[in-house]
Amino acid sequence: MNGVITLFAPRQSGKSTYFQFLSDAIRQNQPTVLPLWVSFEAFGRAEEAFFLELLMHKMSLRLNQYGLNLKETRPTRMAALSVFFHQLSVSMGRDIVLIVDELEGLKDIETLNAFLHVIRDCYHDRRQVGLRSVILVGVSNITGILEDTASPYNIADQIHIPYFTFDETKDLLEQHTRETGQVFLPEVIQGIYDNTAGQPGLVNALARDLLEVRCPDETEIGLTPFYQTLDAFMRVYVNKNISNVVNKARQHPEIMKQILFDGPVNFTIYDERLSFLRVNGVIKDQGGQCIIPVPIYKKCLYQAFKPLLNGNCELRQLT
Repeated sequence: MNGVITLFAPRQSGKSTYFQFLSDAIRQNQPTVLPLWVSFEAFGRAEEAFFLELLMHKMSLRLNQYGLNLKETRPTRMAALSVFFHQLSVSMGRDIVLIVDELEGLKDIETLNAFLHVIRDCYHDRRQVGLRSVILVGVSNITGILEDTASPYNIADQIHIPYFTFDETKDLLEQHTRETGQVFLPEVIQGIYDNTAGQPGLVNALARDLLEVRCPDETEIGLTPFYQTLDAFMRVYVNKNISNVVNKARQHPEIMKQILFDGPVNFTIYDERLSFLRVNGVIKDQGGQCIIPVPIYKKCLYQAFKPLLNGNCELRQLT
């Protein structure tokens, strides 16, 4: 693993969980490498000095979690970050892998560009600096948020995390069966996948509701409780995945109504509304057209956007 790696996927796709597991795997299997996972989620419009203070605080917390202490001089200027990483690598006796989660959380573009310039500079002297890799994780392609030549793409690999496949969904649920003996019937596994399209957050949420609410003491999980769970997610529960998608869709109601009720709507990245909806996991570009890839999202969006009155007949009856 060398250079800059960027990964982007819609929210609630399992990105943060994946890289926390990766950090643990690196620590267990690569004793010469020190992974540092930090999140920019709450950085907001932090300018240079405050950004560096927050970054050092995050790194200190991560090192403390590993039983290590941050003893190096904390930089007060962005350009000094390369010196900091070199000193940290030397004192720890290991190469550094920096994992930056929620990249879009840093709203100050000038600060973000300055940070990426330092990363580019460190890359060219990576063996001397000791910053072996930088992984940038977010919901959108980084080129959409950069305003100058700081793009790391000439030294980067890009990774896109897809949703679970059916086989992966099936394996996840069967892990529970192997551990507890409680069986998801095949039609339930198929129903979970068909309604979630393998969206990791929803797969786990539906399964958890079935296990903890509907069938805590049952040896088999069948279709009746599955339909009850599905109905609750569409009508009753305030699920963060679904709520996020509906709230994002409501920011562009007219184009959402076209996608839901009129269609087809051609996708183009240059339409800011469609780009926003895709980044936030509401829609997907399939064959040049906008689709809602997760069936349970589509059902909930239909309920959120459907007209209160259906046709002229109801209007005449009211008048």
